[in-house]
Amino acid sequence: LWKFIVAHEIGHIAQRRLGGLVGRKYYDHTPLPALCTCAHATATFHCLSSVGFADNAQDEGFAHFIAARAWNDLSVNKVLVYYKDSYRAINPLGPGGVESPPAARSCAGGLKWEETYCAPTLSPDLGVEWDWLNFFVGTATGADAITPTQIGQLYQTVCGGTCNRFDRPIWSTLSAAAAALPANQRQKFLDEGALQGVSR
Repeated sequence: LWKFIVAHEIGHIAQRRLGGLVGRKYYDHTPLPALCTCAHATATFHCLSSVGFADNAQDEGFAHFIAARAWNDLSVNKVLVYYKDSYRAINPLGPGGVESPPAARSCAGGLKWEETYCAPTLSPDLGVEWDWLNFFVGTATGADAITPTQIGQLYQTVCGGTCNRFDRPIWSTLSAAAAALPANQRQKFLDEGALQGVSR
């Protein structure tokens, strides 16, 4: 469990070096359905399945991606061992729907947590860490894989240099920056955005 936590924090350091950190105060979950908050977890402002500002969701999703990548061959085993109480991907409201850490969470893709469980909140300015984790894993694996360095370059393009907490990258600005990628990678970027439910 601890190795994933440490790798997650190293993921934030990698972000800072690649393109800069983004993110602001975490989103107030008060009016949202329970599946879109951290009500199931103890004393936390953000969690894998909670709705947050899009920049925070990207920030945490990327750090989760680095943690999953550090301890797995993502071409074979797309799993993040999560370190907070978390919902199962399948039947999260059923018996045992919330599991205590360490909990293996799939990052194989196509989950679309926000779109499936939090549809009333859909907005370009909001997102879910799990969806962005799946997006980053999807773009980095398989044919025409996009490297973390390339992702960092996209963020630098969007932010006009190194990103900081005042920058607000959203899908439309990221997908526009992706025009600089080779054609096959750009298509992969766009396809993964749609598959993971982050392309709003």
